[in-house]
Amino acid sequence: MTRPTLTPDQVKELLTGTAKPLVGVDAIGQGAGRLDLNAAAMAATPTTATQSFVKAPRLSALMDQAATPCSRDDDGAASVGVRRCRLAVAS
Repeated sequence: MTRPTLTPDQVKELLTGTAKPLVGVDAIGQGAGRLDLNAAAMAATPTTATQSFVKAPRLSALMDQAATPCSRDDDGAASVGVRRCRLAVAS
């Protein structure tokens, strides 16, 4: 059975929802368990499969907050044009 219109969230739900628990392995160590591809292929298409998570902040926004002004070091031939920047570490 092929289902080319499945979303990534639906595929994840099918695989994790039909996985079989591993014997003698704690829940953290086994994740969803052993995948049962046949069961996943035969299962009905999930209709409410959506992941919920907090979006990470943009990296550029983090760098804007962390970087202090940069200056050029023009005191010698070897260091001409070298940018020196410091990152402010929040405590």
